[in-house]
Amino acid sequence: MLGEEVHITGSGSAMFAIVEPGAAVPMAERLRAQVPGLAALATRLI
Repeated sequence: MLGEEVHITGSGSAMFAIVEPGAAVPMAERLRAQVPGLAALATRLI
């Protein structure tokens, strides 16, 4: 869908992708636009 490798965490109810700096916010916005009701958040590793 977005060309990024997606990983499943926990029981599979959550997924994440590690992306280039600055790519997380636009990716989350595109996902929310494509999938109504989806909770897509942009975060960063610390």
